[in-house]
Amino acid sequence: MVKTTNTTLKEVAVEIRIQKWGLSKIKMAKSCKGLAMELVKCLSESDCVKVENRPFRECAKEKVPLISSECVGLRETYFNCKRGQVDMRARIRGNKGY
Repeated sequence: MVKTTNTTLKEVAVEIRIQKWGLSKIKMAKSCKGLAMELVKCLSESDCVKVENRPFRECAKEKVPLISSECVGLRETYFNCKRGQVDMRARIRGNKGY
């Protein structure tokens, strides 16, 4: 008997990219994990990764011409989420969820 899951091929591909990027090895708070997955999805669909075959880490540092403004916004939001995890005031109040 074969178990079927509701995961699509695209979700599996994104999960593989997350593992490749090294995000699965890092224990990450739940509040930033959704942002990280969205950022990886966005970067994987950008020309920087698709056309130029550059690694995710390099593409995440790029500006608007090579990656979309949506990816830049997600990167900034992810940065603020991670910064909120080490900010003592935010740690007491709790990180703003995604």
